[in-house]
Amino acid sequence: MKLTKFLASVLAAALIAGVLSAGGVSGIVSAEAEETDMRPQMGISTTYPTQYRDWVHGLFGGNGIMGCIVLGNPLKDIVVYNHRQFNIAATRERTFNTMSKDSLDLIRNACVAENWKAANDEANKHGWQNGGEGDKHPGYDMEIIMTEDGDVEDFLRTCDYATGEISVTWNDNRGKFERNTFVSRTDNVIVQQLKAPDGGSLTCDIKLGIQGSVGDKNNRNSMNFPSGMVFTNNSNEDFLNMRVMYPNPAATGSAGYEGVTRVIPKGGSVIYSDGMLLVTDVEELLLLTRIGRYGKNAQTEWGKELIQDELSAIDYDYDTLLARQKTTHSEIYARATMDYNAPEADRAKSNEELIAMQKASGNPVPAYFERLFDAGRYHYLSSSGDLGPPDLLGIWAGDCEVGWSGYYHLDANLNLQIAGAVVGNMLETIEGYTWLNEAWVPGFKINATKLLGCRGTLGGGNTPGASSGLISALSYYYPYQYVTGEMSWLMQPCWEYYQATGDTAYLRDRLYPMMKEIGYFYEDFLQLKDANGKWIFAGSISPESQPSGVPYSLVNNSSFDIAGAKWGLETLIKICDILDDDAGGQKDVWQAILDDLPPYIINNIGALAEWSWPSLADRNAYTHRHSSGMIGVCR
Repeated sequence: MKLTKFLASVLAAALIAGVLSAGGVSGIVSAEAEETDMRPQMGISTTYPTQYRDWVHGLFGGNGIMGCIVLGNPLKDIVVYNHRQFNIAATRERTFNTMSKDSLDLIRNACVAENWKAANDEANKHGWQNGGEGDKHPGYDMEIIMTEDGDVEDFLRTCDYATGEISVTWNDNRGKFERNTFVSRTDNVIVQQLKAPDGGSLTCDIKLGIQGSVGDKNNRNSMNFPSGMVFTNNSNEDFLNMRVMYPNPAATGSAGYEGVTRVIPKGGSVIYSDGMLLVTDVEELLLLTRIGRYGKNAQTEWGKELIQDELSAIDYDYDTLLARQKTTHSEIYARATMDYNAPEADRAKSNEELIAMQKASGNPVPAYFERLFDAGRYHYLSSSGDLGPPDLLGIWAGDCEVGWSGYYHLDANLNLQIAGAVVGNMLETIEGYTWLNEAWVPGFKINATKLLGCRGTLGGGNTPGASSGLISALSYYYPYQYVTGEMSWLMQPCWEYYQATGDTAYLRDRLYPMMKEIGYFYEDFLQLKDANGKWIFAGSISPESQPSGVPYSLVNNSSFDIAGAKWGLETLIKICDILDDDAGGQKDVWQAILDDLPPYIINNIGALAEWSWPSLADRNAYTHRHSSGMIGVCR
């Protein structure tokens, strides 16, 4: 999936620091950048997507709650509206069996005896069934349509990473046109400004809709909404309003969502007719949009028209709104910069030019890596908010067929996606991450109790969001309930936040309760020891991998699970010491477990072995290995 790869690149770029060794290009990272020293931090493009299927090449804006994608076609622009909570509404929850003590003992003993088939056969009796909220999806789109008047010239799309302002400009016979868009972090509103040429006027048609047809799964230019989605355009001259009901309202509790756009013309006239806002001879058109999702009784919520009331209360001067955006987004974004001393001429080049330069060069192109760093910080910040951190696609989706459903993936991806938060001095973004993990705790406890017979918490694999921490996608190949290192991997960014801030209240009230659940889990899960007196992770998985010559995933002592236990218990004990709290005597119990964890093994090529079990060897070619297994090694 192109967008997944794109976000992986730009988010990872936010971590780049020090030296680009391949070309010997040294760089400086400033964690408290002075505004006067800031080089331009902007994405620049001289092209735009000509087909909707290429929405991944749009420009993205967001405030962590709402997002938008601006494609940028000058005469037929498309703006896609997104929201953090846009997943197809659930008609039932995920379910699975309660594994009996006899089954759990059989799995444990079979693993110790290296009877892998028996262990995997028994673990597959979980009875897991899919459910919960479905695929990530866009909300709807706005088309801005203008008539042609001469050739389009001097076209430019830019995204000012420091302010979040997306601009589209071009010239034709009428003069220079300009459209600006940003998603305000301060006012929680999507702001769009359509400007007429100097001394001229703007005439255009605006309509809300969706690309393609509902249930049309064969049209690549479609948003691919599933059958049963109902879209109702409830617009007028003052407020454009799209109301949407999810399929099967009887099962969803009539879940739905809506988007409302306040229409504010300067001069000229606007008329709503035949599903279209007809804009004639205005000097400027300002559009203020807010989106809301309703977990039940959407019709009742629509009738209250609360979003219309909220938008009516917002200051509608564009410059005032942008200035307010700078007090939040810009203040956070400007705290760090990367300077590779790139030539100014290269810094002024478009994204397309820099990509071509890097492809043609055997060495790093400094301006390219500066642009990657800037884009990484921007997209991370724009998709982080109090409702959660970035999911697999940040906050953006142009259709309902995105890779891996666009979910949060917990065994590696999520921690890596937010890795720039603390080192990049965007500490506010950890609030949404912490809140999301707290929301998952009830489901994580059910996972541990029903599937492994343990107290404490067991991670959920993947999830659409806060609605469910229940475990996902259990299968014979992937009995994911035995990926026990995941909980520590999820908690590591929270510990890093405490290390950076020294916020003892956060440590005591937010992190410590979740960390204690990790301790309780290992008290129950680790029951057998080897001949050397070391605990055996009897039932252990290295995510999405199997040992050489062993066609089973459930084995013993993956380095991932050992590392998770080691880091989790070490950190839990440190927290006990900081808070001067022995957790009712449990601190000594946790220390005793920690003291007897199995050692790591180095394999035949000098790398950390994927399994610390003598008969299990790594595959000769690593085709898929998760970096999360290094949590307890590199510290």
